[in-house]
Amino acid sequence: MNKFLAKIASDINKPDGLFLIRPEDAEKFIEELSVEKFYGIGKVTAQKMHKLGIHTGADLKKWDLVSLVRNFGKPGAFFYDIVRGIDERPVEPDQERKSVGTELTYEKDLTTRFEVIAELYKLEKELMERLEHSETTGRTITLKIKFSDFRQITRSKTLQSYVRNFETLHKEVSEIRKSLKLEGSRIRLLGLSVSNLETDDCDDRQLYLFED
Repeated sequence: MNKFLAKIASDINKPDGLFLIRPEDAEKFIEELSVEKFYGIGKVTAQKMHKLGIHTGADLKKWDLVSLVRNFGKPGAFFYDIVRGIDERPVEPDQERKSVGTELTYEKDLTTRFEVIAELYKLEKELMERLEHSETTGRTITLKIKFSDFRQITRSKTLQSYVRNFETLHKEVSEIRKSLKLEGSRIRLLGLSVSNLETDDCDDRQLYLFED
């Protein structure tokens, strides 16, 4: 079983159920699966897929690689592979997750403040959904920006408490954005992630900071 199927199987019948996907059943299982249940596809992406007529794995499988990358950026290549049961990532059940994130590359550069705010809002929604889906949260929020000249910057902010709701995430991302001078920039990619994830021995003593 690959990592994608292992993750889906582990999410079915949670918290303590057991679900078995036999190798001979994997292709049919993926084709019948709604895109909302695909690991790595959040609410925002699922809504975009629905507008394109993609509701199940079978629908997604009809799309070629070029079209998926054109519409979804780099994740499109991942979607192309996983719907065909291809996932070369090793299954490591004891591996500790370091961060949860999402990013999007744009066909047309973002050039206005309104565009940046609107796209960040969408990413915030998707990131919050991924945090909830993975049943974790963190204290360090990172904004990644790549410009049309391929220059890239990241800015992070570590909070005293964990990100527990969308309002907190939106407020902190907005503060990071406002600290940057983006006027006149042509933005090719935006990404958001949350790290410094919650563990049993975490406390709330870390201070606010900005870092490159």
